[in-house]
Amino acid sequence: MRHLHRIIADFALRVEGDNMIYAGILPGDIILIKQTNIANTGDLVAVGVEDSAWSANLKYFVEPNGHHCLRSANPAYHDIEYTDKHRIIGTMEGLIRERAPSENEYEVLINYGNTFKNEWLEVISLAQLLGLNAEKVRSLIEIQKSMHDQLSK
Repeated sequence: MRHLHRIIADFALRVEGDNMIYAGILPGDIILIKQTNIANTGDLVAVGVEDSAWSANLKYFVEPNGHHCLRSANPAYHDIEYTDKHRIIGTMEGLIRERAPSENEYEVLINYGNTFKNEWLEVISLAQLLGLNAEKVRSLIEIQKSMHDQLSK
């Protein structure tokens, strides 16, 4: 026998796009949101973005290197720095899927994963070809990040 769970939510949003597919959240799903303007690191948040009109995005609220950012669950998308143009409008409490994922949706997910894996395998092969070990690559990335941070100030 299945147990029913009570989900407390203030509103629902329909998912558009594929930026959360690796979290199992697919286009067309309905996400249930508890209204709040506070989030903890790791929370799935609905974030309002001020541009020509307010729109909401579902992202992980993360804090790498001491800076808050918004992270997709799809490696095809880059982190977004959390700025004063963003406003947390709620945390995700649940999900409603009106239909089972299709075989085509499954194939798309597999292809995303393979593309991502192949891109990294190419980078690893290039590093090895150039005689760079993991520690040297890590050091170069840290130097590049530091330079980028300095130029961004």
